[in-house]
This record gives sequence, structure tokens and C-alpha cells, in this order.
Amino acid sequence: MSWVAGERSVVSIGARDAFCLLFIAVVGLGNMWRLPALVVEHGGGAFLTVYVLALLLVASPLLAAELKLGKISRANILTAIHELKTGLHLSPLWLAMAPLFLLTGLMLLSFYGVVAGWSLGYVIRAASGQLQELAAPAAQTLFLDLALDPERSLAWHTIFWIVVCVFSAHGFKRGLVRSARIFLPAVIAMTLGFAFFVGEADNAGPRMSVFFAADWSRLGWRGALAAISQACYSLTIGLGMAFAVGRHLRDDVNCIQLGLGVALADTLFGLTIGCAAYVFAADAQGVLSGGVRLIFVDFATQADGAFGTRVALINFYLLAGLVTAGSAMVLMEPCVSVLQHFLHMGRVNASATAAMGLWFLGLISLLSLSAWDEWRAFGMSIVEWLQYAAAEVLIPLNGLLLATFVGRSLPPALVAMAGQSGIGALAIWHLLIRYPARLALIAMFVYMSGLAARIAAFWS
Repeated sequence: MSWVAGERSVVSIGARDAFCLLFIAVVGLGNMWRLPALVVEHGGGAFLTVYVLALLLVASPLLAAELKLGKISRANILTAIHELKTGLHLSPLWLAMAPLFLLTGLMLLSFYGVVAGWSLGYVIRAASGQLQELAAPAAQTLFLDLALDPERSLAWHTIFWIVVCVFSAHGFKRGLVRSARIFLPAVIAMTLGFAFFVGEADNAGPRMSVFFAADWSRLGWRGALAAISQACYSLTIGLGMAFAVGRHLRDDVNCIQLGLGVALADTLFGLTIGCAAYVFAADAQGVLSGGVRLIFVDFATQADGAFGTRVALINFYLLAGLVTAGSAMVLMEPCVSVLQHFLHMGRVNASATAAMGLWFLGLISLLSLSAWDEWRAFGMSIVEWLQYAAAEVLIPLNGLLLATFVGRSLPPALVAMAGQSGIGALAIWHLLIRYPARLALIAMFVYMSGLAARIAAFWS
């Protein structure tokens, strides 16, 4: 059933193709540069326990909800929310949800091209032997030479968005789906290759034990909320990505099973690459940094000049570029579909326009790291504010809006029509969406937005 007249004739895909698309969209940088540092900081296995539970009980049901929403409407996200609001006589305030989804995706994508460009640049550096036996200051200087050079960074950034635009311009099925079929086995092979190389190190066993050992005393409520946040960030909840995939699903696809399968695959990828990153890049005291420093500085300091290490680093940076490109292709799709519908653009023009807009947003990120570095508010640059607002504020807020809209505002009978789930599975999913997921997201939003710290300071 579709609430949107005239938009039912969309390309349909099955569960396998949908899984490929969702897999390449979610296994991005969050697993590579956020998860390992969070695990080390918050008690290893204790954090991982909460993280996996959050993926299965919070993020996975939310992913299924977004898939169902797209499957119900068969339309672009702006039209879909408007038609559902009108047809079900809902509050006009719900119309803000779709723009928030699109805005959050754009804010995250503004930095993707920059990091992907750096990754491609580091493939060349690793292959040419520049990453050999570097001390931390030398590795940092090498990275800053690239990051603070707007011309070189812009060149890599431009190459990245041209590649993404070409894939997207070929269409949803001929471009995105075909690419996902190739990307998925490549990502798995490259991840396992890096993990096997790291596993041969003499200190691999002891460091893996440290990574997975549970220290509950270091978790705390902050660690638990950080685990929930990472789960939602990892599955890219509330960005319109799953909605864009859901509108193309065949009627026989079970959204709950699909969401759960993607969550399990993301868990395996995160544990594998996260543990490998810790074993490879942690210092002698077992300390591991996160973010850009982990990938481009700490990894470079571990290069010993051996041929196997050089190949492993080339593999890792190619993997970083590949997963970023996969995420960007799928995350850009909601914008492309909106441009096609409202501006009556063809697929090529819509993809080129979206890619150009994201290129300009990335240019702002690039300049805020170099020429505009002095433009700061409360100690944070423009790109840091964009990333903070998207990851720490808008993603939990969007997840809460999604859970409330699907779990409370839409009729259960309508939601049930969007999948092939049994009555028991549907009842459990609906219960998770309405209560545990919303409570966890409210707590996460209060913490991540800084309200919890202010409340604690007020009462202390």
C-alpha cells in the first residue's frame, strides 16, 4: 500500500540487495575510528556488552522502523511525511522530521569526502614507503602537511565526490545496487585480510584479551549512554538512508529480519576492525586515541618498514576509502530522490547537483581545518560543530522522532502492512520501539546535548 499517488512505480529490490546496500552504508568510519577508543575508555567487554545489546534492542528496531516507513510510502521522504500527515490528520509539527533527517545526513557527509580524500592520499604515502618507522611528532607533521594544504586536500576531496557521483548517476539499481554487490565482498575480504595480518603479531593475544576483558567499574552511566549513541551512529539512524532503501523493497521483504541481520553484520565488522585497530595501533601502555588521529597518526607510527606492514596499511586506507564511498552513495540517495521529485531533474542531474552541494559543504570543512581555523566558537571549529551537532544531538533526536512517529502516531495496522513479520515478532518490535528505544534515546539526548552535565552541576 502507498499513501502517495503516482510514486508507486519505483525500482523494487529483494532482501539480499537491500542487505548489501545497508551493509555498505553502515560499516563506515564510526566502526573504524570511534568504536575502538570508546571500548578502551569504557571498560572493554563491559562497553561491548551494552553496545551489542543497544544494537539489537534499540538501533535495530529503529532501522526496521525507518525501512517500514519508506516501504509504506514508496515516495521521497519529504513527500512521504507530508502525505502521511495529511492522510492520517497528524500534527503539522511532524513535517519538520523529514528536513531534519536530510540536514543531519548532509552535515555528516560534509566531512566524509575530506576523510576519504585523506585516506586515498595515505594509500599513496603507504605505497611509496613514506610511512616507515615514524615517531609520533613526525607522523603528525606528515598528516598536517596534507590536512593543512587546501589544494592537495581539495584535489582528493574532488576525486572522491566525482567517483560517488558517477556511481549514483547510473541509477538506484544499476548504480547503487550493483556497486553494493561488489563493495560488500571487497569490504569483507579487506577487513579479514587486515585482521589476519594483525593477528600474527606477537602481542596480538594479550591485546585481544585486554580489548574484550570486561571491567564494569569503568563503564558507568556515561559509558552505557556512549554505547547507545555509538549503536545509533553506527547504523546511521535518522538520516533518511534506510528510508531511501525501504521505499524500493519488494512487498515480501521482512523489515524486522533485515534490520536485525544488518545489525548483526555491523557488530561483526565493528568487533573485527575495532579489535584489529587496537592491536595494531595502541601504544605500549595500551592507550588508544580516536578519530582522525587514530587513523592517520597512530597507524603511521606503527609502520616498521616491512613489506607486509606496507601492504597492510595500503589495505587499511583503501578499506577506509571504500567504506566511506559506500556510505556516501547511500546517504546521498534521499537528497537525490528529493531533487528528482521537486525539481523534476533527471537522475544524472540530480546526482551531480547533490554531489556538487556536498562538495561545497566539504570545502567549508576543509577551510575550517586550515585557512579558517581561527574561526571558532566555544573552542570548536566549524567542522567540529557540524560533527557535534549531527552525531551528538540530531541523531538521537531524529531517532526519538522516528520511534514516536512509527510507534505512536501511525496506526499499528498500517505499520503491520509494511512487512511479512509474524504476530509475535511484530508485537516485540512494536514494544521495543515504543518503550525501551524511546527511553534510551531520551537519556542519550539529555546526556549528549550537555543537559545532564548542567543538571548535575545545578544539584551539586
